[in-house]
Amino acid sequence: MADNYNVDLGQTLQTLMVSTQLLLDERRNSGPQTMVKVPPPPCFCGERNATMVDGWLRSVERYFEFTRLNDDRKVDYAVTLLRDGADVWWRRLETKGEDTVVWEEFKALFRLGFRPVNAHEEARDLLANLRQTDTVRSYVNAFHDVELLLPTVTDDEFKDRFIRGLQPAVRAHVLKEMPKTKDAAEVLALSYEHSMKIAHEVVYCDPRPPQQTNGYYGPQPMDLDYAAVRRTSRPNHYQHQRQQPQQPQQQQQRQHGWRRNNKDIRCYACDKLGHYVKD
Repeated sequence: MADNYNVDLGQTLQTLMVSTQLLLDERRNSGPQTMVKVPPPPCFCGERNATMVDGWLRSVERYFEFTRLNDDRKVDYAVTLLRDGADVWWRRLETKGEDTVVWEEFKALFRLGFRPVNAHEEARDLLANLRQTDTVRSYVNAFHDVELLLPTVTDDEFKDRFIRGLQPAVRAHVLKEMPKTKDAAEVLALSYEHSMKIAHEVVYCDPRPPQQTNGYYGPQPMDLDYAAVRRTSRPNHYQHQRQQPQQPQQQQQRQHGWRRNNKDIRCYACDKLGHYVKD
């Protein structure tokens, strides 16, 4: 327990000393310019992930560029950011006498120690299997992450892989425009997605208020079919006559001055021919 405390304390003191020297160098090089405080890079704990390894090295190098740190101090500062498994890795190099290296040699040893051996093959598999399953923007972001793992791949191959992974409608639009670079293909795919989104909003978000129908769901008064519908739905004189209740048969016969032959009459009471019940 005490040994771990002493190791942590020693690392903290070393970090403070290096940071103090960096501030002095920065002030000396800045001259009369305004001082800008730059946040230090994050610590590295030994994750064996190609993206995290390359990202940590880039953040450290950006810090070196801004602070204008001398080359002979870069490795000394970088090792103060190592924690856990990464610190064990560096102490193993110290015991072997391999710690006297310059920054470029340190980067090579660092990648060899923490970057997976088959990282290139895994990145190739990711590139070959990458497909658009959501929006074009999310696909572009995922493609950029894979690009960082394959610095030796040409732009022409990236363009071909990017277009092949698009959804059919987007891919057809991009191929029609024949982009020359992968970046141009990205712009075409993103613009197509944006235009389709606007078209969807125009179709399904009509700002006009609904018309009052008053219970009538046929053609509206301004429609060309309205007059025809009104004509067919208006009752005429003959339809009115047909809807009137019919008069009794005998009353119709008296009004017209004739009587039906009694032979054809059937009594509804006895079901015999030739008379009515009142006869």
